[in-house]
Amino acid sequence: MEKLEKILNDVLNAGIALFRTGEETLNKTITNLEKSFNELKEKGSADNSEAAQKLRAKLDEIIKNTNDLKSKTEGSYKETMEKIEKNYKDILIQIEKVLPKERIDSLQKNMNELLNSIREKMDSFNKDKENKP
Repeated sequence: MEKLEKILNDVLNAGIALFRTGEETLNKTITNLEKSFNELKEKGSADNSEAAQKLRAKLDEIIKNTNDLKSKTEGSYKETMEKIEKNYKDILIQIEKVLPKERIDSLQKNMNELLNSIREKMDSFNKDKENKP
């Protein structure tokens, strides 16, 4: 019985150490990601090239259109989604001119998630609107 207790205790201790190691690795990874993001953010803010300015203008346009969408409760869902999708495609064209392919793939994934989130919120909004008397 004493041997079983020792084995269980050893397994528990190994599990705790494994958990702590994973936790430390995760924390280091998060810290490194934050550092990399901040470095990229600084480099991007220092970039005043024509392509970067066009990209910022497109982003401003997307934000404006998104804010307009939020304030328009009677707006046309289809028309609004077409505008957002057009802006999305335009910004991807601008991004492709200034970023390497692997960064574009990562940004495209994030943009797709944003677009899907907007679609879901609009669908939910429209369903709520239909259910009200």
